[in-house]
Parts: sequence; C-alpha cells; structure tokens
Amino acid sequence: MYLDRVQARVRQYPQLYGRWQPCYPSWANWLEQQLGLRFPPAYREFLLWLGHWSGGLLDGISCCWMHLEFNQRWARGDLVEREPLRLPTLVNALPPDALIFWREGYDRFAFFRSGEGDDPPVYSWQRLADKPSAWEPTGKSFVTFIEQELEQALRRRAALEEALTRRTPPPGGYLGRVRARYEAMAGLLSGPIEGCSEQEIAELERILQRRLPAAYRELLLWLGHHHSGLLGELAISTDTLLPLQKQARAWLQADRVPVRLPDDAFVFYQRYESAFGFFRLSEGEDPPVYGHLDDPRQPRFDWWHRHLSDFVMAQLEESIALAERRCLWESNQE
Repeated sequence: MYLDRVQARVRQYPQLYGRWQPCYPSWANWLEQQLGLRFPPAYREFLLWLGHWSGGLLDGISCCWMHLEFNQRWARGDLVEREPLRLPTLVNALPPDALIFWREGYDRFAFFRSGEGDDPPVYSWQRLADKPSAWEPTGKSFVTFIEQELEQALRRRAALEEALTRRTPPPGGYLGRVRARYEAMAGLLSGPIEGCSEQEIAELERILQRRLPAAYRELLLWLGHHHSGLLGELAISTDTLLPLQKQARAWLQADRVPVRLPDDAFVFYQRYESAFGFFRLSEGEDPPVYGHLDDPRQPRFDWWHRHLSDFVMAQLEESIALAERRCLWESNQE
C-alpha cells in the first residue's frame, strides 16, 4: 500500500506517539460527498490510518470535517472578512479540485489536486509580507510529504524524550509546541488568558508538600488564572485544584470503584462528575496522563496520553476545531 513505509517507520518508535484514531470508510465517503471531491487512494489510506486524530504526531495535517471545510473556504477567501483570519491573497486561483490538507496558522498551506493520480503531487502557498503570492509545486508527492513531516515530528519527539531522560527542558520548554500552535491560531480563538505567578505556584506546592512537574508549572505560568475555556474542563486555579484532589477520591469510593488513586496522583482535569484526569508526581517533568471515566462496566484507570504536553495539545486542537465551526456558521449567516 502507499503508506506501508511510513507506517513501518512509525512502528520503530512506539514510545513516540499517542493514541491514534482512524476513521471508518463510511466517514471517508461522507467527507468526499461533503467536499465534492474524490479522495486519491493514498489520502484515503491516510484517513483510514489516523483520520480522526494523529496523536499530536503530525501537526498541521487536517483530517476532520471542520478542519477540512474551514481550510477550503479560508484558502479561497470564502469566509466572513475578519482581520485576525488574514485571508490569503493569491496570484493564481486555486484549482476547483484542490484539497487543502495541511495548514500552518494563516501563513502557509499545502494541497493536492484530486484529479492528479493515486499519489498526487503536492503544491504549497506561503504568505509574503508585502505582496500577493502564488502557489507552487513542491516537487513532492502526498506520500513523500507525509514521510518528511513524519521525520521532522520524530526528531522533535526524540529530542523531547532525550530532554526528559536528562531532566532538562527542550528548547522552547515542554509546552513550546503548544504555545506556537496557539499563537498561530490566536486570530481564531477568543477570550483572555492569564497566567499565575511563581509565588502562587510555590504556595500550591507548599500546600501539596510536593513539587509539581515542569510541564505543569509552564502551564500554570502561561494561563494558570484564566484560559477562557481554551483547554476544555482543565482545572487551573488553586480554589478548584485543591478540593478536586479530595473529590476525585470521594467519587471513586461513592461509585464503589475497585481501584484507588496512587498516593502521588495529582488530579487536574474534570470532564464531568466522576470523570477526571490525573498525572503522577513521580513520573517525570512531562508525565503521562491517566483518566477515569464514569462507567461502572469499566472501573479502571486508562492511559490517555504519553505526556502532559500531548494532552494539552489535544485540548487546544478541540478548541480550534470548535472555533472553526463557529466561524463557518457565522459565514453562513451572511
């Protein structure tokens, strides 16, 4: 198949990727109908591999309906004109069969033409500061583009793993990739964010009598007072965090769940009552994230993400998808 080499490459590094979510053939068929395009076999194979989420490994690759529809309409200038969206100015019009499958903020995107073969060539566009710009061929096929994106991602993740082993933060910090993604999409996201101070973190650690992981400290310093729902149901204020530690244990007891939280578990996320996420304070500076769902048929803790930074990225991507849906809805009202 087209992606055999890519998938074999990934299997060499099972520790580097998170929970991937393929899409069903019926979903791929529905996407084709909604977009009015036929998917080349190589792209369809990609969707059936990780078409709902790539586990944060292949940032910028758009798979879900909201991302794809937003990409098509944004790239063609077919959205409500809002300055933060920075609609592209193209010298050469996009072909009608172009599918924008990769986007980096509002300054770069890549596409293929659905009528140019099973593994079509990829074209790219990049914004120029002072004048309109044209899309151009990259000289890569879709599979080659994915291979190169994967290699870059593997190098980034390997550097992070090495930093964790050495207990030194990677360049840009543990949340550097998350913050860069937020800044690239800030025009689409709304609401203020506010971090907390080192003194407030020190007070929280004093109450807990434990040191917080560096990745979580970065998160608190970035938006520890307010995140405007940017990260879903993430608890960040001490007024919420401290009671949550006791509440989570009480929920398990009340639900008669035959598992108990480890003594060093720190609960930082509540989805709804009796469903929560936590990490262990003994598992490094960017620890794995575990979760408990309110399901009496499965009374256990699940492994959610290999690293806290991956969990935060996943929450951010959900917020971006919702913001894109809102933007599309507003555009349809015009």
